[in-house]
Amino acid sequence: MKKCVLLIYAIAIISAACEKKEILPGKREEVFSALNKEADKTIASLKIIATTASSIDSYVDIGGNKRHNHINYQMPQNPQTIWKTDIGRGPITSDPIYINGNIYAIDSLGILCCVSAKDGKIVWKKEIAKQPDESVFSGGL
Repeated sequence: MKKCVLLIYAIAIISAACEKKEILPGKREEVFSALNKEADKTIASLKIIATTASSIDSYVDIGGNKRHNHINYQMPQNPQTIWKTDIGRGPITSDPIYINGNIYAIDSLGILCCVSAKDGKIVWKKEIAKQPDESVFSGGL
């Protein structure tokens, strides 16, 4: 019985694949192209107002300020890497924060790391949220 049902399905699939598709009459138009042209007009008409770039002493508000407006941070014209360091096991799911010359980040095992922003050297590490080896720390600093 099962072989008979499988044979019927196989015949139905093969016969459907051999069917000639009917092409409907009419003019063909690119829908996405027309949508993109309309979106481009809308984008071109937008006014972008940026606040004055500012230098900061700390970076603790990941989502911007209390109104969730992001700060326009001042950066050099040609930014470049000045140091690299390893803060622990990844993947890192929590944003680092910067306070008074130090960067604080937490790795996937719940180990908090304090790094000197000046030279990238580890200042200290502390386990603050023990995590099983197969899990990932989920949360913010």
